[in-house]
Parts: sequence; structure tokens; C-alpha cells
Amino acid sequence: MKIVAFQNINLSKKCSQTTLNGGMDMEREELLFRIATKYMALSKSEKKVADFIKNFNGKAEKLTMKKVAKEAGVSEPSIMRFSKSIGLDGFNELKYCLMKTKKDDEGTMKPLHGFDINREDTIDMIPGKIVMTVENQINSMLESISLKSYSDMINCIINAKNVDIYSVENSVSSANDLATKLLYLGINVKMYTDSYLQKISAYNLTSEDVAIGISYSGNSKDTVEMIKTAKKRGATTVVITNYKDSKIVKYADILICTSSDQMLYGDAIFSRAIQLVINDMIYMGIIHSDYDKYIEILNKNEKAIRNRGY
Repeated sequence: MKIVAFQNINLSKKCSQTTLNGGMDMEREELLFRIATKYMALSKSEKKVADFIKNFNGKAEKLTMKKVAKEAGVSEPSIMRFSKSIGLDGFNELKYCLMKTKKDDEGTMKPLHGFDINREDTIDMIPGKIVMTVENQINSMLESISLKSYSDMINCIINAKNVDIYSVENSVSSANDLATKLLYLGINVKMYTDSYLQKISAYNLTSEDVAIGISYSGNSKDTVEMIKTAKKRGATTVVITNYKDSKIVKYADILICTSSDQMLYGDAIFSRAIQLVINDMIYMGIIHSDYDKYIEILNKNEKAIRNRGY
């Protein structure tokens, strides 16, 4: 199986030197980007420092290493290691980045969670900001997902007689993507957009089947009702949502919660990217469960459609 790796972006080392096409300094964006991209590789104590930095809203010029260590609940050497891990020289440079971040925040509008837009921004800054926002949300998703839930989800899908996928509105494209991926793997999957057909399909599920509900908010009435019906019929229910306190969660046998964040206006704009990542995790998890079997199925299906392209 061919794996394509993307080349890592070469970030400049100094916060004070970071610019985009000669534009205004990007200290805030780079600092958050550094933390987001390195978070999963950080040690437990370094993650505590990262969490403190991400949530910091005070006067950076008054920060001392001793104070950060106390607030984050770590040792001072852990702060130095964290600074090195994200490519900074040490605490002084980290403090400088925080000071610049605070300064740059003045006069900044925040219509979207995690996405800053400034009056002085130029159009060439937007792509980088979008990528950083999605990057941050993907890392948040990785922090939130339970490995046991992920493993249980893979096992129930590969052992299911039928898999039904339910979603509405913005989540439909993600549901369709997942259905397509499962179909290519030889999984008996159905995905209806018509609410009447969804209801009939859910009502005909049995204990041998799996129902997957995809809802970013977790409060989409039709999706909640379908998962509720599927659970009553004895099917194993898998819920993929961003909010663990949403209505759909009470009907989930297996919960894939993609974030620990609270709902803020604009979050859903980026939700599709997170859902597509989850789909790829499901796809690759199934292949990994029986590599030879699923590669053979993929090769067979590839032959079936080979003459459909030029």
C-alpha cells in the first residue's frame, strides 16, 4: 500500500522574525502553531506548560519561570524543556512571544473560536490561519478521543452484519464519505438522507447491526431520534460528536467525542475537517485489523472501476 508523506513546514526559529510574505509579525499564530503541532509529542509535564500557555490571559511581562512552574504544577526545568521542544531558546524567548501575543491581541476581532482575524490582515494570511485553526482542532480531537472507544468502534464495525450511518445538514457530506470508505472495504453499509427512509432503516436494525450517528452539535433532532430508535432495536450505537454533554450521547454505546471545548459561534465551520479525519481513522483502523483481507478487497474493487477513468 503506497503511503505519501507530506514534507514538514520549515518554521523560522525566532518569534520576532516570523512574517508572512513580508507582512506583519505573526507571533501569536506561530506560537500557537508550534504548540499545536508538537503537543502530542510533549511529555506529561510539558503538556501542563502548554495548557497554561494556551490559556494564559495575564500580563506576560510580569511572568517569571517560578510563577509559571507554580501555576502549571511543574518544575522549572520542565518549562525549559517545553521551550526547547517547541523550538525556542528558553523561557526568555517564550516570555517574549507571550508579550507580543498580548500586544497583538489589542483591536483583534474573534468571530470564530480559534480563528483570529485582524483589520490589518492581508488576504495571503487567511490560508495559514485556516490551516492553523484546523491543526489546533485536530490536536484537540486527539487529546479527547478514548483509545478504548476507538478500538471498540473498529471491532463492532468489522463484526457487524449491517452498518447504518445517520446524519443531517453539514454532517451529511462527512457521513457520505464514511459510507463510501466502508463500501470500498466490503462493509455492508447504508446511508440515507431522507428522514423517512432513515426511520425505516433504523427500525429494521437488529442486535447484529451497528448504527453510526454523526452530529457535530449532538443535538440534531433527526440524528438523535435515529440513534435512539436503533438502540431500542438492539443495534450497537456509535456516536461521533463534538460535545459529551449533548442529547445524542445518552443513546451511545460507543462515544467518539472529538473535543473538550465548549460550543462557540463559528466552530461548525471547521467541523467537517475533523469528521473527515475521524473517517480516515476508521478506514485505516479497519484495514489494520486484517491487513491482507482488506487489501485484497480494495484491489478487487479497484479492478472493478479501473476502466471508469481515462
